[in-house]
Amino acid sequence: MGKQTAIALTSADERAFLTFLRSIAEVKLFVSSAPTVDSLWVDSFDCGEGHTMFYVWNTAFAWSPEYGTVTADRSGTTNGHWFVSNKDAAPLLEYSRHSFQHSRGGGRGRLYWSKYFSGIPAYDVLAFERWYSTVVRWLKKDAVYDRKAAVWVKRTSLETWGAYRAAEEKELEELVARNRKYCIEVLGGRPARKDEG
Repeated sequence: MGKQTAIALTSADERAFLTFLRSIAEVKLFVSSAPTVDSLWVDSFDCGEGHTMFYVWNTAFAWSPEYGTVTADRSGTTNGHWFVSNKDAAPLLEYSRHSFQHSRGGGRGRLYWSKYFSGIPAYDVLAFERWYSTVVRWLKKDAVYDRKAAVWVKRTSLETWGAYRAAEEKELEELVARNRKYCIEVLGGRPARKDEG
């Protein structure tokens, strides 16, 4: 099984996170797809191209990336783009950004390590797990766990998080209000009256 930690990092948190990663290991970052092989590799999470998923490679763990091209994108927007094709059992952490712009249906942030999920790794799993645990400890340090959202949030970002959660809850309330006329009362088992809603 893989391991994951749900996180909501602001841009400032991401910069601090990358500084931390680089202080404990030589890491390289790449994105899920890009127009060229060279543009897959980025220097920071703020690469300015709207990427929401990044892969962190601790180069202390040997690995040789292999590349493929996208051919089956139904929208056609990424056909011909390049991606790393052998990342499934590679020594990588997958970082997915939390979307503070979109509440309902927006991307939830997480740090994920596939471990044995996608196959038997060829690298030292115990050493990688120690590194992964160190990274997760840093993410949780000076952070608060929001039980309702099931996500870790850095204390320095609580104001941003609070505004995001308030907007998310308001949007949900509005959605419920718009759709109340379509609901069925659960306990009574009868459709709502036409004059309700």
